[in-house]
Amino acid sequence: SLAGSGFFISRKVLEDVGGFCEETILEDVDLGLRLFLKGYRICYTEDTYVRLEVPSSYASYKEQQKRWAYGALQILRKYFGAILKCRRTLIEKLEYITYLAQYLSSFFLTLFSLMLVLYLRYADMELVVLYLFAAWLTVFVMYTLFFMSFGISKGLSAFRALRIVGRISGITYPMIPHLISAMLKAASGKRFFWFVTPKGRKKQSMRRKMSLLYETLFYLALTTLALYVIIKGYLIASLWLLLQLSSAPYFYYMFLRGKV
Repeated sequence: SLAGSGFFISRKVLEDVGGFCEETILEDVDLGLRLFLKGYRICYTEDTYVRLEVPSSYASYKEQQKRWAYGALQILRKYFGAILKCRRTLIEKLEYITYLAQYLSSFFLTLFSLMLVLYLRYADMELVVLYLFAAWLTVFVMYTLFFMSFGISKGLSAFRALRIVGRISGITYPMIPHLISAMLKAASGKRFFWFVTPKGRKKQSMRRKMSLLYETLFYLALTTLALYVIIKGYLIASLWLLLQLSSAPYFYYMFLRGKV
């Protein structure tokens, strides 16, 4: 269980776990983890409504995700040993570790794309690539189906839930360079400058100052790799990279229209 929006905690319990930690930038996640390590249970209710504002532009969403990527890995680095040693079930430990390590998927996705080209260029690895692609495709389909099932249970149509999955991917994928940079800083213990997620009037000024330099360079590098494997005739690798590039038209189209 995680501490987040609309979270209430008694003063006695807060003092027992040491209060809020000022050393980590995700203080609510840090607090939730210490409650977990202390053996407390966090109750979740669906019949309570909390008003809050979420990022509604790419600029503010990117700043939020950079902070979360840094903070999650910072906390995992700090408490990994404590999680392994605590008196919780193996499933609970794995669940928390997986949650805190979720942003590492961006790093490994990029690393695999680079290694894929090297393997095909310097070794006969087509069979290995086929198996890895099949595994990735299976996970992708399962994730999509689970997301759609959750959306349908909340009253969305299957098509609407599928559209949301596509939009999330289209907006999140371009920020991979920023997420990797934030995680590398967390892994090396470097300080991370951040500010509160822009909301309200600040969102408009953020968009005017926004640059897509790193996103564009990332897509150009990905396009170069895709063209290389297509020319070489590597079918599976071509499909892999083209699927990742499929988010580019949507992202730039929405940006030019002022929708992100």
